[in-house]
Amino acid sequence: MSDFSLQYLIWVFFASVGVLQIAAAFNGLRGIQLSNNRRLNLFVGAACILGSYVWFFSSAQRNTDGWKSGVEGLEQAILFLAGSAGAALFTFAITSIIHRSRVSNTSRDESGIDALRTRTVWQALRSNAMRERALKATR
Repeated sequence: MSDFSLQYLIWVFFASVGVLQIAAAFNGLRGIQLSNNRRLNLFVGAACILGSYVWFFSSAQRNTDGWKSGVEGLEQAILFLAGSAGAALFTFAITSIIHRSRVSNTSRDESGIDALRTRTVWQALRSNAMRERALKATR
C-alpha cells in the first residue's frame, strides 16, 4: 500500500467518524454518540470532517492521475469501504464502552435503528439476541 493510499484510508476513516457523529446527533441516537451533549457531538463531527479534509488536501499534491501516483478506481472503492466500515466499527466499539452504564437499557422492545436512541450497539445486539432466544423457546 502506497503512502497516498494509506493517507486516503485515514482521510475516509476520520471523515466517516464525523459523519456518523453528526447523523447521530441530529437523529437523537445517543447509543452511538461520543458525548451526551448534542452540541459537543456536532462540533466533534464537524471537526473530524473539516480536519481530515484540511489534512488530506493540504499535506500533498492530490490532483494526480491514478495510473501515475494516485489511487486507482478499484483500490479507491476498496479503501473507501474499509475506511467507512472501520469508522463504523470504531464508533460502535468506543461508544459501547463509553456508554455502558450511562445509556439507559430500558425494557421497551425497540428494534432496528430506534434501539440506538436508548441503547448502545452492544446492548441492542444483546437485547435482540435474548429476544430471539426467548421466541425460539416458546415455539
